[in-house]
Amino acid sequence: MIKGKNKITIIVNGRFHAFDYAAELHKLGCLDKLISTMPYYKAKSYGISKEHYIGFPILEAFKIIYRKIFKKELPVNFYAKLFTLLAKLFIPKDTDVIIAFAGYSKEIFNDKKYFNKIKILDRGSTHTLANIELKTHAANYHNALYQSHPKTF
Repeated sequence: MIKGKNKITIIVNGRFHAFDYAAELHKLGCLDKLISTMPYYKAKSYGISKEHYIGFPILEAFKIIYRKIFKKELPVNFYAKLFTLLAKLFIPKDTDVIIAFAGYSKEIFNDKKYFNKIKILDRGSTHTLANIELKTHAANYHNALYQSHPKTF
């Protein structure tokens, strides 16, 4: 902790609302790192400086290429583990708080290196199973067809 200011690292696959609060934390001088799969120009558009950003846009490209070649989505668990493994390499040792998004946090939060860090799980929407249930209910109500993605958990 630095004179009442926590050094905060945010880990997000993609952008979502994390870039919004990362920008606010950056203005306050609290953002340690924002780690994402987006290219730097996205972070720059939110006013986040290069020294506070780690991006893996190659992973976004990998998803697109996989989808085009195999005509299906990249296996979620494989992708999550790959992103999380890379993200862990760039979490500053002296960060005070780690905010990670659901699906990309378990390995980080369970890692002994981060035992003494404050950890916050960001669940930006309802759980996948709740989403499926709500969408199925809405489709039935509107006499529409809804087909959920395969359950892999």
